[in-house]
Amino acid sequence: GLVPFAQMSYTNYFYVYNKSTRYPLTKTLVDPSQKYKVMAQTASWGYARTTRYTSRSAEMDNIIFDLDLFITQSQSNAGATSNPRMSRPQAWAKNIVGVGGFRHYNNTNPADDCWCRSGSTGPAQDGGVGVTLAAYYDSIRTTGYSSSSYTTGFGGTSGATPIINGYGQIAIQMFTEGMFGHPKAPDWRQRFAYKPHFTTTKCLLTATSRQLPLNRATRVQQGYGFPSMQDLYDLRNNMLVLDELDVLRQGQSRTYYVWVKPGTKEFRSVMHHADPPGNPAVTRRRINSLNMKVTDPNGVSYWGQHGLMNSLTSTPGGVRDDVEVHEHVILTNPPAGVWSVEVQAEAIRQDSHKETPQVDADFALVVRGIGGGRDKTGAKLDLISSAPGDFRVSLTGLPAGWTSGYTLFSLSTKRPVAMGNVFGLEADDLTLAILSTPPSRGNVFAFTNGGGSVYPGAPYRFPAEIALLLRGRTIDGVAFVVDGRGRIVAASSVDRVTIR
Repeated sequence: GLVPFAQMSYTNYFYVYNKSTRYPLTKTLVDPSQKYKVMAQTASWGYARTTRYTSRSAEMDNIIFDLDLFITQSQSNAGATSNPRMSRPQAWAKNIVGVGGFRHYNNTNPADDCWCRSGSTGPAQDGGVGVTLAAYYDSIRTTGYSSSSYTTGFGGTSGATPIINGYGQIAIQMFTEGMFGHPKAPDWRQRFAYKPHFTTTKCLLTATSRQLPLNRATRVQQGYGFPSMQDLYDLRNNMLVLDELDVLRQGQSRTYYVWVKPGTKEFRSVMHHADPPGNPAVTRRRINSLNMKVTDPNGVSYWGQHGLMNSLTSTPGGVRDDVEVHEHVILTNPPAGVWSVEVQAEAIRQDSHKETPQVDADFALVVRGIGGGRDKTGAKLDLISSAPGDFRVSLTGLPAGWTSGYTLFSLSTKRPVAMGNVFGLEADDLTLAILSTPPSRGNVFAFTNGGGSVYPGAPYRFPAEIALLLRGRTIDGVAFVVDGRGRIVAASSVDRVTIR
């Protein structure tokens, strides 16, 4: 019911059960030369329950890692037993979306939802969360097992799991419609070629999920909560969504600077790196170690996952997490200003970015709760070139109290707009040169608050000879302003223009 226009391909599980045929089957389903072009897969079955990462867990990690497919897996229904951690081995895979359950008591009021001894839980064998997301365990209305049957009482994580998968498919559809700033599929027949990596879909869901209070469902019972399509849609222009755009080698790092507006209610940064299958003979599932560190405008740092086992929000400080491949920083009422999100390649033990000959790794990153970038409700930058010799810059929507600012430009425009590392701009040598320029009245690059007659009070027009020299070049731009104390008080949206 969540994706009524999707085409479903059903596989009788006896075809793959105990026959080691799931990998070749799934490989066919995602083969772009075949008719299926499957974009998501779900399973409400699995092998004998366990608390360990087994060969079946590794098989699932291998399928997802090699074939880049968003897959959900039911955790199982051991919540009322003496060991609620007993789960399907596929649910312990690192790359899977393991689905737990909570009781919603057949009403639309989330205030009474609770785990209440329902679905199987984490933690995983190595201490990781285990469950990724959770959905309804009880009173699910759905079709039955024959063409004429219908039930209002389906349940278990067998019911919760396809619900989460449906939300994942909605996220994929939104991505292919360009809602998060990436290229839009020309029509529905070409969605497969424009779909996000599974890592990005997973990050989109957990970055916008709604968490139950811990006294009703702990972290290992609910994972990161229940997906919210309302939040995913409403925040679509207030997120940095990096679909495995960056690659790191051993010891490298990549830092992204984002702007958080005053009044922001929640900030989240979520990173997932696809990890090769682990070794079932050892306790630690993780192969590569990519870590995330978030720093707020006051210099307070938060390591991914720190404090989240026992709280809905992150705790300052901590150390690098060497367990999860799906890392979070979650904060409420974040201070306004410039935040940094750093992804570090602490240990690349095995190549996970097969597109290059080097041993390296890529990752998906979703940062929620930011302004600027693709958000045009505050400061807005417009780059305009409507005829040969014409190149204009307009900056509007600035707050009161600013004293000076910069308009940064970059010729590094291979990424989708607003996917760069400085307020959405991908900084290059031109950007750095502008930042070294002292501000002066009317200077489009480095300006002071000179009134309405000069930039940014009025649009700036480059001399025609400069515009003609730049003819055919594509340029990105972003602007920010500071107050008398040197604090950045606004960052604009990012704009791109090809000079006519």
